[in-house]
Amino acid sequence: KQQKFHRICWNFPCTAIANGQDGQNQEMQANQGLVQRFVKQCVDLLHPTMGEIHCLHKTKPPYDQWRLEKIAFENPASEQLQPQQALWSQDKPCPFEYKGRIVFDKCLVPPYTPRKALDKKSFPCHDACLYVFGWKKNQKRNNSDMVTIPPSLHMIEEKFQIAPVTKKLIDNIRSQHLRLGSYKDRKKK
Repeated sequence: KQQKFHRICWNFPCTAIANGQDGQNQEMQANQGLVQRFVKQCVDLLHPTMGEIHCLHKTKPPYDQWRLEKIAFENPASEQLQPQQALWSQDKPCPFEYKGRIVFDKCLVPPYTPRKALDKKSFPCHDACLYVFGWKKNQKRNNSDMVTIPPSLHMIEEKFQIAPVTKKLIDNIRSQHLRLGSYKDRKKK
């Protein structure tokens, strides 16, 4: 029997670009396809009742143009795509829906450092959010292993009182992070 996961997480998905300019507009279609194929692979790996996909990603341009909350459920955009190559169809639509997003606070996971795909250099993530995707409410699934693990957003809302993610909130968090300096600098103090 294959193990099923309650959460599958992917931090900063991106295709590997040789010159270190990960995620730019010219690679947007390739990156969107990467995320779409990842979501498709999660179907058989997630727990049938409480499985969630967590995708951590930046929200400033050009990353905001990826439209993560929408493209995860679409077929890859390609003129050469044949019907048999489509990820989803009318007969078998995507079983997931977008549940929401949470502002990512890197300070909660020290000494986490995001890295670029090829050159292993770090990059700032003060504008990142955790996108949460889960099973559609009316999706018929095998519920033989019924487990009651609350969804991430409900669990976090009750404990931390989530504020709506707005441009002002992200700018305030970014300003705080820039004032605080790096993890190493704070550790020295």
